[in-house]
Amino acid sequence: MMRTILLVCNEGISRERCRAFLERDGLEVVVADGAREALKLISSARPDLLVIEECSPDVTDSAFAERVLTRYWGLPVILRTDAQDRRTGSTDWPVVAVVSRSCGLLRLRRAVALAFMGRIATVCE
Repeated sequence: MMRTILLVCNEGISRERCRAFLERDGLEVVVADGAREALKLISSARPDLLVIEECSPDVTDSAFAERVLTRYWGLPVILRTDAQDRRTGSTDWPVVAVVSRSCGLLRLRRAVALAFMGRIATVCE
């Protein structure tokens, strides 16, 4: 069974690089150009994992998390960020990994694999 990832990123080049990289691993990757589009796509895409990279200025991370969790509690989340966000293991957002963009796509691949095994990935700094 093919796993589906909803990739939320408002930066076109980065979004397409991540999409192509993850698709090479046999994953279905649905892309959203920001939080608003992700909220529209999430019910039809039915993702197994949510990867957020530069969510977007149109909706704050906390508002986005609240809206997603209201309807899809338990959907694992990977944050790929430059920020020093350390919400892994938080009770208010099921973040399974925080991966620094500077660590590259191989670290993202590892975090995705661990998320699908139900494990929390190590934060890369």
